[in-house]
Amino acid sequence: MSPVAFHNFRTIQTSLDLNGPVLSFSEPPEAVTAGLVSGIATFVGVATATFPGNTDATNSGTISYQWYDSVTGALSDGDNVTGSATTTLTLSNLFGSANNNREFYLEATYNASAYGSVGAAKSTGNAINSPLNSDNAVLTVYPTISFTTQPTSQTAAVDENAEFIGIAALSDDTYGPITQEWTRDGVQLVDQTDPVISGTGATTLVIEQTSVGVSTIQTIAYVDTAGGRISTESTVVDFTGVNPRNRLKVEGFSPDNRYAEAVLDLDTAPQTINEDTLGSDYSLISFHALEKSMNVRITMAASAGGNSVVYSPTDSTLPLYTAYNGGQGGTSVITTTLEEDVEYTLIGIANNSSIFLYRGSNLILVIGQGGNAGTAGAGGDGGGANVDGAAGEGRQAGPGGVAPTAGTLSLNGTFGSILNSSEITLQIGDTRAEIPLPGRTISCSKGTYWIDQGIAACSNNSASGVKFVNVDGTVMDQSDSIIRGFKSGYTISNTAGIGVNLGGNGGNGAVGGTGGVSGSGGGGGAGYTDGSVTIVETNLGGNENVQSSITIELV
Repeated sequence: MSPVAFHNFRTIQTSLDLNGPVLSFSEPPEAVTAGLVSGIATFVGVATATFPGNTDATNSGTISYQWYDSVTGALSDGDNVTGSATTTLTLSNLFGSANNNREFYLEATYNASAYGSVGAAKSTGNAINSPLNSDNAVLTVYPTISFTTQPTSQTAAVDENAEFIGIAALSDDTYGPITQEWTRDGVQLVDQTDPVISGTGATTLVIEQTSVGVSTIQTIAYVDTAGGRISTESTVVDFTGVNPRNRLKVEGFSPDNRYAEAVLDLDTAPQTINEDTLGSDYSLISFHALEKSMNVRITMAASAGGNSVVYSPTDSTLPLYTAYNGGQGGTSVITTTLEEDVEYTLIGIANNSSIFLYRGSNLILVIGQGGNAGTAGAGGDGGGANVDGAAGEGRQAGPGGVAPTAGTLSLNGTFGSILNSSEITLQIGDTRAEIPLPGRTISCSKGTYWIDQGIAACSNNSASGVKFVNVDGTVMDQSDSIIRGFKSGYTISNTAGIGVNLGGNGGNGAVGGTGGVSGSGGGGGAGYTDGSVTIVETNLGGNENVQSSITIELV
């Protein structure tokens, strides 16, 4: 038998790592929430290269990284981005909601090592799944919260209320609701009735002043989220307590629910209310003693009547001269006590007419307006409180209004003929005068809102303080809560008679002046008082100005 040949075999190791590499994420990026305080979010991702079934692989290649925004693409380091080409991506300045729900992923790329010689130096080839992208990781950025309306410092007399307003908003309104807390001198407030503290968990804090001196008020607003509490503090403002002052609060109301207000300080000087105080849009003006009852002197002047004017025969818009003057408005001086937080209402200021003054719903005083001049005669003067109006001038001049005896007005009256029938919806018992005759006013306002609530015409609207309710039933939330009785929407203050054939209109008043006929002047309106105020002085005429006004001073 031939001898058997034996060969000496040995394993030959190639210099290339086989069975790989294969990339996988040993630590895939996960969802991250930005820090509520820091505004920083950090994503981490780590990839690994393996060689299945090859335990001898040296794996001499390297892995490089690149982070991507799933919408905008590859990231690069900049002001708010670091580590965009590393395993750790850091994003900063993440406040507000603009970055919320952004998604990021990490791309891992295997970089093969150079091919080496047989023996100890080994090489790796390209990974079979390189580059490898991770799943998207979601960034959560909770909204910021900030005050859009900061509270402001307030001063209130002892036993009076002050209002502080602080309104916060979130940058993303899908979160919420916002919770608020108010503090005084750093101590959290709670609602109570004595002394009054309300709205401690709302945007508007109402708080009663209890002492003379200065304390501090602040509100904190916050929202609790899964990532923690988002909060912000308002500015710290002063709450100053003073002894009660002689101050008058004036409020204006328009039929379309606009509101205006002013505070007049009688301690410094007499204060005048006219069309310029709040503006001519506010046909209804109320006022009340704001911090304490006050003994006052009120000087009242109703407007003068309009003049008749001769115009250029070649330009009808160009006045050449005044033909005849309107009658002077009536004037009076009275004294009375303005009780704290009791409503007084004026009609005739904004539209410069006769002045009607109400305490609650009750008419207490009227100052008559001057009659208008006609083309052939002057207007008659208006009467002060309890003074008849004067007749106009001319052959068929309008007589002046006759002042009603104090306290004799009733709940039914007559509108002057100056108003068209289409302008009036009469209540039962009321009428409209025939042309050119005047009307007669009524003792109390009769707006239907409060009467429909079962409140009598001449009664207060509530036993306690209420806000003003306008003609259409709208509660004017900006108004003060005081003892009110005026029932807006119906009273008789248009009492003038209309002029005929170029005659002047009569003046408004408790009883209006009759309109002039055939160019004659209209009569002046009559004044009135119910006897509840002290008449110091009252006059026929006295005001040549077409502006109505009252001036209030301490006595």
